[in-house]
Amino acid sequence: MVFRFRPGWEKAFMVGCPLTGIPLMLVLAWDDCPPWLLFTTLALAGIVLWGTSPAMVSYAQQQFPKGAGLASALTMGMSWGIGGMIHAPFTSYFAKAGTPQMAFAACAPCLLVSGLIALGMPGCPPAKNVDETDSA
Repeated sequence: MVFRFRPGWEKAFMVGCPLTGIPLMLVLAWDDCPPWLLFTTLALAGIVLWGTSPAMVSYAQQQFPKGAGLASALTMGMSWGIGGMIHAPFTSYFAKAGTPQMAFAACAPCLLVSGLIALGMPGCPPAKNVDETDSA
């Protein structure tokens, strides 16, 4: 996804990637999923959902251009930290219930919420020319 990513597409990726991931998560939750479909869907889900990472970092850096490093660190720390805190109980619960694949289904509502929140976020500020940034 990073090779398809272009500046200015941050919000579209932050909305589109999670929403595209929902049906993929539901296929991964299918108990009798054929192995070829499971592996194909797992690869596609990895590609699509990892596409959000560079978009989030780029978005954060554009929202806070004077603190780009801090914005990147907070973005990744919050997403991995909160995501881990949410997903760990899902995984544990469904593993104990004998249906570990259902942890994927539990991710679908989180992806929906993520896409909807991203939809409501402001767009990125317009890019400045190099000449405009250091003219003072």
